[in-house]
Amino acid sequence: MLKRYQALLLLILFFSIIYNSAAQSGLGLTGEITDNKTGESLAGATVKVEGTALGCYANSMGEYTIMNILPGSYNLIVSMMGYKTKIVKADVKGPQVIVNVSLTQQSFYTSEVIVSANKRVQAVQEVPISISVINEESINLRNIQSLENALEYLPGVEVTKDNVSIRGSSGFSFGLGSRVALLLDGFPLLSADNADMKFDALPMFNVDRIEVVKGAGSALYGTSAIGGVVNVITKKPAETAEYKIRAYSGIYTQPRYEKWQFSENPQTKSGINAGYSMKYDDFAVILSGGYVRDESYQDYDDAVKLNAFTKLYYDFSPLTSITLAANFASDARTDRVYWLSLDSATYPPVNTDRNNRLSSDKFSVSSEIQHIINTNHFFIIRTGIYSTDFKNSLGPSDEEYRQSDANSWNSEIQFSSRILDETLLTYGSNFVHNSVRSVTYGNEIQQIISAYLQAENSSASNLTATLGARIDLEETSGRRSDIEFSPKLGLACRSPWDINFRASAGRGFRAPAIAERFSSVAFSGFEVIPNPDLLAEKSWSYEFGFNYDFTVAESPWYIDISVFQNDMQDLIEPTFREDGSINFDNITKARIRGVEANLRTFLFGFLGFETSLTYMDPRDITLSQPLKYRSEYLWYNRVYLPVGDFKIGVDYRYKSEFLMIDKLLSFISDADAKVPFHIIDARISYQYSVAGGFPITFTLNAYNLLDYYYTEMVGNLGPTRYISLQIDTKF
Repeated sequence: MLKRYQALLLLILFFSIIYNSAAQSGLGLTGEITDNKTGESLAGATVKVEGTALGCYANSMGEYTIMNILPGSYNLIVSMMGYKTKIVKADVKGPQVIVNVSLTQQSFYTSEVIVSANKRVQAVQEVPISISVINEESINLRNIQSLENALEYLPGVEVTKDNVSIRGSSGFSFGLGSRVALLLDGFPLLSADNADMKFDALPMFNVDRIEVVKGAGSALYGTSAIGGVVNVITKKPAETAEYKIRAYSGIYTQPRYEKWQFSENPQTKSGINAGYSMKYDDFAVILSGGYVRDESYQDYDDAVKLNAFTKLYYDFSPLTSITLAANFASDARTDRVYWLSLDSATYPPVNTDRNNRLSSDKFSVSSEIQHIINTNHFFIIRTGIYSTDFKNSLGPSDEEYRQSDANSWNSEIQFSSRILDETLLTYGSNFVHNSVRSVTYGNEIQQIISAYLQAENSSASNLTATLGARIDLEETSGRRSDIEFSPKLGLACRSPWDINFRASAGRGFRAPAIAERFSSVAFSGFEVIPNPDLLAEKSWSYEFGFNYDFTVAESPWYIDISVFQNDMQDLIEPTFREDGSINFDNITKARIRGVEANLRTFLFGFLGFETSLTYMDPRDITLSQPLKYRSEYLWYNRVYLPVGDFKIGVDYRYKSEFLMIDKLLSFISDADAKVPFHIIDARISYQYSVAGGFPITFTLNAYNLLDYYYTEMVGNLGPTRYISLQIDTKF
C-alpha cells in the first residue's frame, strides 16, 4: 500500500499538471438579489451554479458576478438565511448575461440547499435520501456548546453518552467505533485509535449549519458511514471586519432528593467565546477561541475545556482557491464511569480514586484546494491530519493507567464532470493512514485506500437517477486486507402535484477500530482483552419517502415522511466472557425497520411549530430479541414565537426507554433503572441595539425545565435542570 508521503506527492504532482493545462475561458453571469416585497438589496445572499463549483456571495449592494461559464443552460440556486431558496433557470449565450432574482421571506428553515448527500451543492429536491439540518440560529439560541447537544434535536437521531445513533444504527460501546461518519467542512474527523467522535473537538461557535445524512453512505464516504453522515459546516468570513463575543453562566438547581445533594451550593457552568472574521480582497480569515468551566450536576464530574479555531481563504484566481483550517481543543476532567447506586445517583462508587484525572487534546490541520477547469469540470484536493492525545493521571505502572497518542492522515482528490449535459459524474480517490502509539492499544497502523464513482442523470423530466459505488482496501498492522465494495442506487422525482418522491438503496461498512482489535486494559471493574481477528461490519440500507411544501390559509407547511430498513451483519459488540472479562466480537446480525414523519409550519404569521416522530423496530436476529440500547420511539417537538425584539422557544423531547441492556447488571448497582425521556427545554431572548448600532442579544435558557430524572446510560444520571443567562454581541 502507498505510504502517505508518496500519496501526497502524487496528489500535488497531479494538481500541478491539471492546473498548468487548465482552460480558463468562458462567459459571464451577473445580476442583483433583492427582497421581493421591499425591493431591498440582499447582501450576503449565496448564488451557486448547480452541478458546478461556480458560485459567489452578493456584495453589499446585493450584486453578484460569476465568470468563466461555458455556453449552456444552468440552474442557479439562490439562498439566504430567512428567505425561501429559489432555483432560477439561466441560459448563458452572450458574453454577459443578466439574471436578477427576488427572494421571498420565510419564517421557518427548510434546508433546501444540501452539500453532504452527494459531495456537492444541490437542491434538496434532487436528493434521494433523508437529510436533517440544524442551522446557526437554532444553535445560538439554545446555547449549544457541543455537537451531541445539537444532534439531540434532530429527527431520528439518538445520542447515548459518546455514541451517535441515526435511526437505531448504534447502541452503546464506551465510545468505540462510531457507526456514523463525522466531517468538518468535508474533512473526516474520527479518531485514529477509537474511530469515535470527540464532541468537543468541533468549533461550534463558528458553525453555519449541521447536515445529517440518514442511511448507509459508504458509497461516497467509506468506512463508518453505516448509519449515515454528520457534516459540520462552518461559516464563511464576513465581507467587512466582524467581532463576535458570547458569554454565559448558569447553575444546576439542587436535586429534589436530599441524598443526591452533594454540595451546599448549586453547581455552576460558565463559558466565553470570542471571534473575528474579515475578507481582504482575495484573502479572508476567521479566528476564534473559547473557554468552559463545568462543575457538573454530579459529584466528581467536573471539567475544564479550551478551544481555538482558525480558517484562512485565498483566491489565486476566479478559478482556483485554497482553504487552510486549524482546530484545537483540550479538556481536563474526572474519570467518572458510573454511579454508586440509584439511591446515591450523583455520587461515584466508594472506591473511586478522586485524584485520578483525564486529559485529552485534539488537534486538526487540513487544507483544501479547489480548481475549476471549466464550467463542466472541476476538482478538489483535501489533505490533513487529525491528532488526538489521551491519558489519565495514574502512573504507567498502575494497571488502570490508560494512554493513547493517535494520528489520522487523510488525503482525497475528488473530481466532478458534467457530460452529455444531463449527467454529472463525481469520482475520486481517498487514502487514510492511522497510526497509534498507546499503552492501552499497542503500537499499530491501519491504512485504507479507496476509489469511488457516482453518476447522476436528470435526462428524464423531473427525475434524477443516481448510481454509484466505492471500493475500499483496508489493512491493519500487516494483517490480511479486507476489500469492501459499496454500491448505491437512488431516485428522486418531482410529481405533477409538486410532491417530491425519493427512493434509495445502498451498502455501508465499518472497518474495526484499532481500539476494538487491540484493547488491553482494566478500569472501573472491567478488564478488556484484544481480538485482532475482528471483521468489518456491513449493512444494506433502504428507504422510500416524500416531502411536500405547501400553503394553507396563508400559512406555510412542510411535511416529510419516510419508510426505512437497515439490514446489518457482523456487528461488533462488547462480549462478556465466562471469566468476567470483555472483548469485542462480530456477534450480531440485525434488522431495523421504521417510519419517520416530520412536520413544520408557521401559523398565522407568528407561531412556528415543528414535530417529528420516529418509530423503530430494532431486532437482534441472532438472539431473537431487541437490539441493546435502542429506543422504539423518538418524538421531538419545537414551538417558536417571535414577538417584536423577543423570541420565545420551547422544545419537548420524548424517547421511550431502552428495549434491552446487557450484562452490566452484574457490575453496576441498579443498572436496570431506566425510564422514558420527557425533557422540556425553554428559552427567551431579547435583542437590543446600543449606541453605534451593534446589537446585544440576551437569552435566558432553561434545560430540563421540569427537572425530570432519567438515566442516559446504564448507571448514569442524565443532566438535571440547568438555567443560564447568555449574552451575544457582534460589531
